[in-house]
Amino acid sequence: MLGERFAWWQWAGVALGLTGVVLGVRHTADYSIVALLALSLFGLSGGSLYLKKFAADVPPFEATAVQLVGGALMAILLMLFLETPHARLTGGLILAMTWNVLFMSIGGMAIYNLMMDRYGAAKAASGFFIVPGASALIAWALLDEHLSTIALIGLAASTLGVVLVWWRPRKLL
Repeated sequence: MLGERFAWWQWAGVALGLTGVVLGVRHTADYSIVALLALSLFGLSGGSLYLKKFAADVPPFEATAVQLVGGALMAILLMLFLETPHARLTGGLILAMTWNVLFMSIGGMAIYNLMMDRYGAAKAASGFFIVPGASALIAWALLDEHLSTIALIGLAASTLGVVLVWWRPRKLL
């Protein structure tokens, strides 16, 4: 759709990344969770393609603002129709929400949009293959969660997949 071309090793990287994510997701997860993961991947991919195709001239930080405001409005609407809103504000919750909003959402999406602007949608999107493995490593380090052998294999596969997508062979002189 965008005219971006992939070499065979980059396609192998996409396959490895996807395989790594599938291996890294706990197989005891409910199918509805897996369906939501697939739906979110579809939404991220579709949004990336749309943004790159129809709004390529929008600067990364402005694109981030539009995406996050749109996502917030959708979340608010869904909450109003599907949930009974309630919250118990604590210092920990405020700190966690501040971290998530400023660094994970605004910072993360700004970096993603900057990568899309400079390197293309396909390379930028390949970074999503790192998220499940990185989350598992953080949970291991901070929450003492145990990583299964299959999860470690998935982490290695998804990391290698991203490396292959970004790899450019050296030109011989």
